[in-house]
Amino acid sequence: NMAQPTTLRMSHLFLRAQRQTWSRLGQRNLSTTLCCAQAQPKPTTSTRAGARPGAQSMSEPGVLPTPKLPARAQEYWNRRKTPELEEASRTLQLRIPLYATNDLTDQAFLDAKCDNRLRSMAFHNDIYADVFETVAIAKKNMSISWPSDHPEGDVVLHRGNVIVPEETRAAPTVRFTPTANTLYTLVVMDADGRVDGQSGQLALYLKCNMSTPEDGDEVVSYLPPVPYKNTGYHRIVAALIPQSQSLDVESVKTAVLTDASKPLLQRGMRCSNLLSLCKAAPVAFCFGQAQWDESVEETCTSHGLDHVVFRHS
Repeated sequence: NMAQPTTLRMSHLFLRAQRQTWSRLGQRNLSTTLCCAQAQPKPTTSTRAGARPGAQSMSEPGVLPTPKLPARAQEYWNRRKTPELEEASRTLQLRIPLYATNDLTDQAFLDAKCDNRLRSMAFHNDIYADVFETVAIAKKNMSISWPSDHPEGDVVLHRGNVIVPEETRAAPTVRFTPTANTLYTLVVMDADGRVDGQSGQLALYLKCNMSTPEDGDEVVSYLPPVPYKNTGYHRIVAALIPQSQSLDVESVKTAVLTDASKPLLQRGMRCSNLLSLCKAAPVAFCFGQAQWDESVEETCTSHGLDHVVFRHS
């Protein structure tokens, strides 16, 4: 039967094209959910404001499609029989609609099992072991974004996506739905940013006593990510922590930050100490990766920080 090898090869090409397409789109959209593949050369629907490349607006904002397994299986086999889909995958023209999760409500976030996906990604990136030092299950959805005039929308910190330091110079916008009568601490940190030889993180932004995303007391002013040259990707982590009571800013500095003379070293911290101070684990968190670019040197100069360059011996 001469058709069998051809069919097997076409299936192999289809799967390989799917992996290549997902890898290419996933560089900027790791927090989105794969729903179904489309063979159209270009989407005709409009794109939501703030959506990243490949994020197609096919549902109402705040709603994530969750088809049941039988429907997904039927869709899969139907599309495998579509010649246009096979041709699109073979020629690397396959378009996969991706759904952004940063605008989901807390309930929609949990209903779509986003907390489970976040936990898996956190384990994969050693966020629990290296940052929280405990396993924290997200109970709320939180969005951290930087304003951008790019047509693709704002830069959003998802769950492992790549962000560019050049695009994160302005202070981020924080969005979450607060629980009544609850205060929160927000921390944005570089999990790989310590240069003093100590374990811990580099505080990029720290704010406590937040009853809404707009208010609160600033403990550490915002510093854009400064992944040093030749150190690869740095994990940028943001966490929202409920407080057991109102916190004094100076007490937070004393308990969390490193006592050092140089500005960069003063931002050294241990997230576990912050969790102990708040007496709670994070209820929401997100993270991404950043690598050195030329804006890092400009950021260090403007903030009076030492230029740190690692050289391979």
